[in-house]
Amino acid sequence: MQEFWFDRKLIEVIIGEVFFSLDDDNVSDSDSDVDGEGDTKAPPTSRKERALAIFRRGDDGNYLAVVKNLEMYHLVLEFASLGASFRMVNRLVHSTCMQTGMNCYKGCTEAKVGASMRLMCTSNLQMLSHLLCNIWAFSIALDGATYASTSYLDVQVRFCLMGNVHNFHLLALPIKGSHTGQQMFEMTQKVLDVICPGWKNALIGVASDGARNMTGRHSGVITYLQQAALPNFFCIWCGAHQLDLVMESVYNKLLKDDFFSLLTALIGYLRVQQLLVSCMGTVCPKVVLTRWLLMHKVMAWFQRHRIDVKAHLDKKKP
Repeated sequence: MQEFWFDRKLIEVIIGEVFFSLDDDNVSDSDSDVDGEGDTKAPPTSRKERALAIFRRGDDGNYLAVVKNLEMYHLVLEFASLGASFRMVNRLVHSTCMQTGMNCYKGCTEAKVGASMRLMCTSNLQMLSHLLCNIWAFSIALDGATYASTSYLDVQVRFCLMGNVHNFHLLALPIKGSHTGQQMFEMTQKVLDVICPGWKNALIGVASDGARNMTGRHSGVITYLQQAALPNFFCIWCGAHQLDLVMESVYNKLLKDDFFSLLTALIGYLRVQQLLVSCMGTVCPKVVLTRWLLMHKVMAWFQRHRIDVKAHLDKKKP
């Protein structure tokens, strides 16, 4: 058996508020115990209650989580670290139990796997919090994105410890609504207030992709962070994104601002010409402004297939 103690704000703010809200959808799966040894409390009815069910508040206000089956807990983490999904981890643990006959691996479910992973991630956050509170300076890297219809703000933290520079992924913060600079700053500030209460005196810089909601002079995330931090705060833009902006400006000046629109129209036309695609055995690649290397790929494609493309255009006269 092993006990894990966590700071009160780490559980209540980051787990309870940042990741889960009071209006989360109800869930039917009430199995949230790490070891599968439930208690007499009513089963959790929401995602937030389910997430917090593995933690018990102590007399000092902090939270305790107890792992009684350490063998299963460590095996779950081992399989998950290899890239297995929760469902696959559950099946692997079950297979291990069947092959070895060891009862300590018996009774694993996907919910227990999720609870174990939540406990492990919370432990990592607790460790990072202790590190950041005991170093003199650190920087962060921010990147807003959308994946599988879910918007999030990715936060990484970088610091020097014992002569080595470390780069840790802190959190991927879910974002509801648009990616405004103020909204992302408020979420970042809420997390930093918990992870490192003295962050305003320790944060020396931030790196971003250079998007407008990141670097905007009046309402960008970096602007808000710069105003909150100490003087001599430094900002780093992604070099590739800066080059994207230069290339975008160049393309917009070609052919009286019509170069990019004509190019995308031509690409769209060629991609649906099934006979031409079948004869050439290739499809014209797409191009977007934010990936300047794709422009080189497209131009190289047109150079290789210019004779076939010209012949097709002369014949069809689109």
